[in-house]
Amino acid sequence: MPHISEDNFDQEAWDDWYREQIRLSIEDPRPNIPHEQVMREAHDMVWGKGVAHGRANNA
Repeated sequence: MPHISEDNFDQEAWDDWYREQIRLSIEDPRPNIPHEQVMREAHDMVWGKGVAHGRANNA
């Protein structure tokens, strides 16, 4: 990612970087994962760690 600051912003460099990220995403051969699935797995991971952490503190 190009360095971005208010005083020294290179719009063209940022645009090139952003377009490259989009291209790489479109060309990524890995299967797409629905947003709902990602959020469900993240939720389960966070709550699972919280519960495990809570159990460790209460043991």
